[in-house]
Amino acid sequence: MQRRTFVANLAAAIAVAGVLPAVPSRRVRAHAKPRTVTVRIGDFSFDPAAAGVQAGDTVRWVNDDIVPHTATADDESWDTGEIKPREAREIRLTAGMTPAYFCRFHPAMKARLRIT
Repeated sequence: MQRRTFVANLAAAIAVAGVLPAVPSRRVRAHAKPRTVTVRIGDFSFDPAAAGVQAGDTVRWVNDDIVPHTATADDESWDTGEIKPREAREIRLTAGMTPAYFCRFHPAMKARLRIT
């Protein structure tokens, strides 16, 4: 019994000392509830340019610009279609989706989804 207590205390001391890698809390917790993440389009750019999302979340692109835009995967596997000024489009994310995207009308407009 004393040996088991000693080993448990030793492991705890090593973990506290930082020798063992800490387990990030995000790996322990499940994605409790899908979220809607908004990407704003304005001044011919996506904001944020790299949105952090998880599979199951919905990304909503809101066009605050004066011309139409799209959000189209680099490999064209998904596309919002035309988003006119003051309109929005949504896509629900799935694992394995292409994260990099651009605007079909303005190919220099590029952004990325950080899917975890």
